Amino acid sequence: MRLPLLSLALTLHLLPVHSAFLFNIPLLPRSLTAEPSPVTNHTLNALRKSAIVSAFNHSWTGYSTYAWGHDDLLPLSQSFSDSRNGWGATIIDSLDTAIIMGLPDIVRKQLAWIKTVDFTQTKDDEDVSLFETTIRYLGGMLAAHDLLEGPYNDLLPAAEREYALTLLKFQSKSLADSLTYAFSTPSGIPHNHLKLNHQSWLRTDRTTMLAQAGTLLIVFTLLLEWTRLSDLLSLPTYANLTLTAQSHLLNPVPINANLTAEPFPGLLGTTLSIRSGKFLNAQGGWGAETDSYYEYLLKTSLYSPSRFSHLQQKWMQAVDSSIHHLLVHPSGHPDVTMLGQYYKNETDGQGSHLACFAGGNWILGSYALKNNTILDYGKKLTEGCHYASLATKTGLAPEQWLLDVQTHISPREAAFVKAAGFRVTNPSYSLRPEVVESYYYGLVLTGKEKYREWAWEAFQSMEKECKVATGGYAGIEDVNIVGGMGMDIMESFWMGETLKYLFLIFEYGDGEKVSVKPEDGWVFTTEAHPLKVVG
Repeated sequence: MRLPLLSLALTLHLLPVHSAFLFNIPLLPRSLTAEPSPVTNHTLNALRKSAIVSAFNHSWTGYSTYAWGHDDLLPLSQSFSDSRNGWGATIIDSLDTAIIMGLPDIVRKQLAWIKTVDFTQTKDDEDVSLFETTIRYLGGMLAAHDLLEGPYNDLLPAAEREYALTLLKFQSKSLADSLTYAFSTPSGIPHNHLKLNHQSWLRTDRTTMLAQAGTLLIVFTLLLEWTRLSDLLSLPTYANLTLTAQSHLLNPVPINANLTAEPFPGLLGTTLSIRSGKFLNAQGGWGAETDSYYEYLLKTSLYSPSRFSHLQQKWMQAVDSSIHHLLVHPSGHPDVTMLGQYYKNETDGQGSHLACFAGGNWILGSYALKNNTILDYGKKLTEGCHYASLATKTGLAPEQWLLDVQTHISPREAAFVKAAGFRVTNPSYSLRPEVVESYYYGLVLTGKEKYREWAWEAFQSMEKECKVATGGYAGIEDVNIVGGMGMDIMESFWMGETLKYLFLIFEYGDGEKVSVKPEDGWVFTTEAHPLKVVG
């Protein structure tokens, strides 16, 4: 899930957690450079996998008790919020996680809920994000269908499974049908901020720019899910809607002669005109509002090479430009590599937790395309995000950081900046998955056990800092304050992405039924929903 973190007003401390049993499971010493000894003990991985399932159940208990039917659990206040249309985002986003973990009782409750949802209406006429609705709801239902039809077809009795498959297809179509009007624009670039109850979009003075422009992320990130829906239903309509918008990205044109739509080959601006399809700026990177574009260049080509193999060349071009122009290093740590951003043809040192998916994405691309140069850089980027995690007192990477350490350093920051070589500009951690996502790709596609150990380090930090005794997990305001104040929200991606990646990490090599190896026939969406490859 790839959008910038919203600022929250936070006032409550995390409740104490008693999870000492987790710390009795062996952990290899923390080290940035040392390669841990290979873990061959299946019992150890089974214990760790069980701990991840316990975390999912603890999250489910909190959600079911205090937030059932709503989008998010507010674990500290034992309440709820509806940030994603009020359709039960946590239920639907985590459905495929429950399937993969083999939890049929929870799956039945999730399916029963999906049957009740009216995807044509929102309760309070909320602002509906086309992007978030696609990746959390549509992607979640499509993945659940593919898993139940395929490797997890024994999770439910046959008649129950067949009913579930029909339900998931019906509701996926219903949801997509309610969103298709967003594409009714002169350029085919869809509006993102919708008012479903009136089949309109947001047009207030405050959001004029949002009503007139679409981001790179919105334009392209619908391609994979909407194409999968078309393939599943044998109805090309949904895929065709996204293809019109796609043409503006593959052949970018700036809004005027003073602007370039492609500051570096393959690296585009962020914002396009909905009216003309032309680019309105020349800034971006692999972080918020652009990341899933680059992610889906590769993944869509793997989903259907017969239709989208041309996207691999675009992805390769973007990676090559990133290697030559966007790689940055913390001050005093030339051996640590991270990704910066760009404004026109200048690079800055802004890093983010969101961009930490790139290491895994590059490892996946290197594996699929047999490119050792990209593999080396993918591993370096993943190590860079591990470094950002170890640098903090909690062991969790912050939301955003800056490698320019020469300006505006407060006395409070000085010691950290001197040691780490970067400044933390947004110190929060919101239960994001991107760091462990890259650990998962690293483990599966390189076979290196260090990624499994790094994932266990991360999970122990989450248990210690984020677990709420009454149910659920909460993000933290400042990764450099141990036991600090908590963010009173558990977004759906915690159960839909973070815990899924962690579970698959400890299941890998012990009978996993789905993986990200291209030859296994699955591709994971930007929200970690596995879709069956069609070729």
